[in-house]
Amino acid sequence: PLESDSARPQGWWWAATAEQVSLPALDPQAALVFHMVRAYMEPLLPASTLAHLQPWFRAAEGVLAAQGSGLAKWPQKLRVLPMGLPRKAPAIDVEVQAVVSEAVLRERQIEATYLSAGATATWTRTINPLALVVRDRMIYLLCTMPEHREVRQLVLHRMQNAILLDQAVARPADFDLDAVIESGEFSYPMNPRPIRLVASFLRHLAPYLAESPIADDQTIEDSDDTDVKLTATVADSLELR
Repeated sequence: PLESDSARPQGWWWAATAEQVSLPALDPQAALVFHMVRAYMEPLLPASTLAHLQPWFRAAEGVLAAQGSGLAKWPQKLRVLPMGLPRKAPAIDVEVQAVVSEAVLRERQIEATYLSAGATATWTRTINPLALVVRDRMIYLLCTMPEHREVRQLVLHRMQNAILLDQAVARPADFDLDAVIESGEFSYPMNPRPIRLVASFLRHLAPYLAESPIADDQTIEDSDDTDVKLTATVADSLELR
């Protein structure tokens, strides 16, 4: 699977569609991982990474198919479902997603055209991409702009155009992705301070609440014959309400 040109000296390269020579040694467990990456991580990976992994994906499918049973059937026996009402993922421009992913990966600025929710006119600005967050089938770009130093959220399906620039990202020194998430920004905060929540639930829901607590200090106690009382310190957000 080698290709060449007619230059002097002669140039040789491995064909883009060729199989990787090391892949016959790919074991079934690793092949399964590559299959799952392709099925569930493809929307999150930069286009350059996906292009590099294509031979591995093809080889993984071949290894699994050769198993005949067991691992070969695993992809038909596993699904990942979101909580809540099922929703279709919004359509994202493929080129926009590729540019944004590459910009986050290489820490480069972009020039983007965006249509804000409820707006009728787009705006175009230089953006400092900082990180990507996937939540409920939507991809959020955390970023700053020259005129907005605070970290903002842009959803990728509202971005209509993106151009990768040569300028390096102006990254805030105090930016911490986990801190942004823990602050409740993605739950639409309604109060800057946590609240002490006391709520009544039907008794049959108590096991579910106990198995998946909403806070480390959560307690559940009987309220009457039909209800239980849940007490917990939580962020006051639109999502909670």
